[in-house]
Amino acid sequence: MSSHYFKSKRLLLLRFYYQLSCQEIADKTGLSKQAISKFETGELKPSEVTMLGLCNMFNLPDDFFTRDELIIKCVGDKIIIQEGQKPLKINIKQRRTDPCPVCHSHPNHCKCQKITF
Repeated sequence: MSSHYFKSKRLLLLRFYYQLSCQEIADKTGLSKQAISKFETGELKPSEVTMLGLCNMFNLPDDFFTRDELIIKCVGDKIIIQEGQKPLKINIKQRRTDPCPVCHSHPNHCKCQKITF
């Protein structure tokens, strides 16, 4: 795993999905709010230790932020993340009233079949 390949949009997606501020992630990881913001914009790459901490915080596989291609599907009240045709063992359950973090519509009306990050 190399931080050189960090996919910054994935951190932004998780932060919006969980409705967290940069400050809240910073507080949970011991990093600065500015560092989190720079990770999201791609202006700064996190260290491998930092990436592992972020994966642990969100209960994701260690290579979540560096895998080449993940597909994010909104299915009912879940977001399913998969790699190619193989689903990963990650199901992020949404509250029924939360909008889709990808297209921002109600989960029952989500029209985004899949988005590649």
